[in-house]
Amino acid sequence: MADEAHEHSTVAAPPERCYAVAIDFERYPDWARDVKEVTILDRDADGRGSRVEYRVAGLGQSIHYILEYDYGDAPDAFSWQLVESDKLRQFDGRYGFAPEGTG
Repeated sequence: MADEAHEHSTVAAPPERCYAVAIDFERYPDWARDVKEVTILDRDADGRGSRVEYRVAGLGQSIHYILEYDYGDAPDAFSWQLVESDKLRQFDGRYGFAPEGTG
């Protein structure tokens, strides 16, 4: 049985800005404390990272993994699938972006 996690966050920014920040993978180490290194291995025709390599560290462990991204629902959402990892067996997910209320 796979573990699942769901989270909803409200951000004081338009969905378009949130999407732009979320696909700027190379900047993740600037704001995501556990992300130590990101390398874009492949880009799609629009220049977005389609295959991205990560090195994260936390709680005394370092983990390496590669994700493949699907932008079929962009800019409202995008998803990813684990391609390779030294420690993870599954790490698939999705980010969705929608306005809430008047913002």
